[in-house]
Amino acid sequence: EGVQTSKLPTPQISPRVAEEAQRQREAQQQQAEFYQSQSAQQTQILQMIADMQRQQMEMQQAHQRERDQAQQELLKQQQRQEAHLQAQILQQQQQFQQYQQQMSQYQQYQQQVAASNQLQSSLAINAATTKADSLQGQLENQQV
Repeated sequence: EGVQTSKLPTPQISPRVAEEAQRQREAQQQQAEFYQSQSAQQTQILQMIADMQRQQMEMQQAHQRERDQAQQELLKQQQRQEAHLQAQILQQQQQFQQYQQQMSQYQQYQQQVAASNQLQSSLAINAATTKADSLQGQLENQQV
C-alpha cells in the first residue's frame, strides 16, 4: 500500500494584497533602475574627471617639455656666445702679442739707428780730427 500524503489547501490571496505586492515589486524595480542609472551616471562622471585629469597632466608634461627644450636651446646659445667671446679674447691677446713684438722690433731698430748715427758721428769726428791734424802738420811743415 502506498503512503498517502495529505494535500494542504492553497491559501487564497486577496486582490488587495496582490495589488500591494505588485506595487511593491514595481517600486523596487524602479528603485533598482534608478540606482543603476545613478551608478552609470557616476561612473560616466568619474570617467570624465579621470579623462580631464589625464589631459591636464599631458598638457602640463607637454608644457614642461617645451620649457625644457627652450632652456636647452638658451643654454646652447649661451655656450655658443661664450665660445665666440673666448675666441675674440684669444684673438685680441694674439694681436696684442704681435703689437708688443712690433714695438720691440721698432725699439731695436731705433737703437740700431742711434748706434749707426753715433758711429757715423764718431767716424766723421775722427775723419775731421785726422784731417785737421793733417792740415796742422802741413802748416807746421810749411812754416819750418
